[in-house]
Amino acid sequence: MSRSRKLFISLIFAYGYQLLVIGVGFWLTPFLIKNIGESSFSEWAVISQILLYIGIADLGVTSILSRDIALANGTEQRESRIQEMIRNAIWLNILQMIVLVPLAILLSQTLISNKPELKSIIMLLVIGNVIFFPFRIYQAILNGMQDLVFLSKLQILVWFINTICNVLLVISGYGLFSLVVGNLLGQLIQSILLVYQFNRYKYKLKPKSLKFPGWKPLWKQLVPGLWVSLGSIVQGLYTSEIVLVAALLNEQAVVIYVCTTKLISIVNNYPYTLNVSSTPIIAEIRGSGNREELIRICRSLALATMIMSGFLFIVVFSLNQLIVKMWVGESRYAGDSFTFFTLLAMTIRHLSFTFSHTLFVFNYNILNTLIGLLDSLLYVIGISIFVQKFGLISIPYCSIGSVILVTIPITVYLLAKELKQTRYQILLWIFSWVWKFILIVLILYFLKNDEFHLNMYEEILLSGLFSLVYILLQISIFKQYPLDNYYYRIKNKCLNVVKMFKKNVD
Repeated sequence: MSRSRKLFISLIFAYGYQLLVIGVGFWLTPFLIKNIGESSFSEWAVISQILLYIGIADLGVTSILSRDIALANGTEQRESRIQEMIRNAIWLNILQMIVLVPLAILLSQTLISNKPELKSIIMLLVIGNVIFFPFRIYQAILNGMQDLVFLSKLQILVWFINTICNVLLVISGYGLFSLVVGNLLGQLIQSILLVYQFNRYKYKLKPKSLKFPGWKPLWKQLVPGLWVSLGSIVQGLYTSEIVLVAALLNEQAVVIYVCTTKLISIVNNYPYTLNVSSTPIIAEIRGSGNREELIRICRSLALATMIMSGFLFIVVFSLNQLIVKMWVGESRYAGDSFTFFTLLAMTIRHLSFTFSHTLFVFNYNILNTLIGLLDSLLYVIGISIFVQKFGLISIPYCSIGSVILVTIPITVYLLAKELKQTRYQILLWIFSWVWKFILIVLILYFLKNDEFHLNMYEEILLSGLFSLVYILLQISIFKQYPLDNYYYRIKNKCLNVVKMFKKNVD
């Protein structure tokens, strides 16, 4: 199976999964608020957010392993090199526990001190996350080997099991404990299936010996990961707004924020999925030394990311108020201005992630992390200063300000230097997209003004019309290489469906 076909199929599964999450999520969130209470729902949002910091103990081992396996997979001595990497990663995985256990104790004590009545739930969650932590290495290996289809199917299966378990236990009256059991059961199933897939892989991935390789090769593989690990802290800062809102405002503000941004947080993952899924391909092309092809791929990835981000912006901004109102009530909607600027922050950060993630493939681990750290610190400091005075709207303002002041200027400069192009040429990658996006969004923002008093059917019609116009304006971009491969494949599949429909009607 070709690289492009692997990516295409995995993206279909990934986006299908996210659509499934959206559909079920609209029912699940009000179901949980009603059955476990608004207070417990807010507590779960904060606890699950803080537990993400356990990822710091990864020390960047899995991220670097996935990238390095993809690079080695494009060489002649791939089998021996990959086996050596996996052996080193196994030993590093053991050493990770030295960091993980104290970190887990610290997090659990922090949570228990604030919520002593949830001690048993917190301890169960923390212990479960520690037990399943080492199995991350298998996912990194399979991702590096571009086994993207399996990983996409696994993601859907784990989510399905988690959701079913949550619903059944909540109905049975187990409250917040239901979400804990669902979370851990999902991790258990995922770990078992990852090990199973690894053992049946067609290449001989198992190291011939698990003998300690010595400190030098371990250190060589660990150092780049330490900066990626610092990146995990950066990511934790980026997603700490829920914790800050809970600390600086109140639980009701947390619920309003979560409900208003629920759809945004789900669709936000679509462009990131495209970028992350493309990492092994970019790494392999970089390993081949074909600079011209690499520039074309990077430019096409940036365009595809922004076209997708713009489409999501239009759809969500058109319908978010209607959806939240029907979903959990208008009292839990933060307003159109908040939605608009949150979506704008999302789109700008998609662009910055495309640049920074491309630099990651070029081994800019240290600089990427330092850039992200500066960006996230500015973001968190801004929220801490302004959220009490200006409310929730200050969150997207701070996000936009920090990414424009820090990440985009620096990453554009570094990417231009690496690809031997000017900064102007890098920014021109998205010019064919950006003017069309700005034009449509400004018109849409004007029409969404309260003076027009659009009803439900008019908002749906507005969303469909602007989405269609947007797609038609972007077709010329998709006809360019290498995006044309996906465009014509999708076009042919759609034509086949239409022909089959006509045949059945006749």
